[in-house]
Amino acid sequence: MSRIPVRAGLARYKMELQETTQSRDSMGGVTDSWCKNQDVYCDLRPLSASERVSGDQIMQAATHRIRIRAISGLRITPSMRLILRGRDCANDRIFNIQWADNALQGEPATELLVVEDLNAS
Repeated sequence: MSRIPVRAGLARYKMELQETTQSRDSMGGVTDSWCKNQDVYCDLRPLSASERVSGDQIMQAATHRIRIRAISGLRITPSMRLILRGRDCANDRIFNIQWADNALQGEPATELLVVEDLNAS
């Protein structure tokens, strides 16, 4: 991946970075839920559509590339997701992170390959 900075004009999408947390319910079961990590401004670009077949399963390839300015102390993992909020909750777009190239010290941006979750409610 190239090490090109994210210009302010390109980082026009405000997205909510979320991570999973686990909590125990009253019966001792574990419940996964999403909680907000922080808001980030990013450049969101669609990739060409493709699907891969692995065994008998169809696996969707990345649908978008997202570039975020490097933020000190922020490490993005595939267990996180990004939410692009719409005018109401029905228009929210959810992007599940498949791969993250976390920026190292002095590098200008973190690049993500994501899959848009079209079945999210």
